[in-house]
Amino acid sequence: MIFALNGDNKLGVSMDAIVGSLGCAVLHAFFEMIFVYLEAVSCKTTVIHYFIVCFNARFGWIPFVNFFSSLAGFDEDATSSQENLNYEGMKSSICGIKFQMHFRFSNSSCATLITSLSNLRDEKDPKKRMDLKIGESLNDVDYPMLMDLMIISSSRINLDVSEVDLHTMITRDEETMKELTTKKSDSEEIQ
Repeated sequence: MIFALNGDNKLGVSMDAIVGSLGCAVLHAFFEMIFVYLEAVSCKTTVIHYFIVCFNARFGWIPFVNFFSSLAGFDEDATSSQENLNYEGMKSSICGIKFQMHFRFSNSSCATLITSLSNLRDEKDPKKRMDLKIGESLNDVDYPMLMDLMIISSSRINLDVSEVDLHTMITRDEETMKELTTKKSDSEEIQ
């Protein structure tokens, strides 16, 4: 813009380079908005909501969290499951091109899910509960977190964790416990 105002090229940057740079920025913004749209559809949320989530660097956010409030998760007149939420099947498409979003839970994001599910009301009729399927995206979580998730879900949501690799999860926790006890015994010997 300095070039256009006074006609001098004091910065040593040509007008072609500036126009090319702006063109690349616009193209990048276009593709970024396509991905924001695809991810928003995959997460069953609005583009505006997901855009705000991304603007906040997705801090403390998990997919489908908007469904886990007491208002969203309970309908007195419902006769069947309201939503089928699947962390392994977050898909969308545009112009015939299919897109799959992947999400991996950590202990902290699983704790966020547990807290969010605790907002749902207890529902005795399983047909009135939402269905939630979590598979391998939960494999990195510690076993006690999975147990907490199952406990909080028991009367609030129909939780399917049949594809979680429980054997690996339990083995990893056993190895961690062995490491901790070994370190504890080593520190006791030093003292």
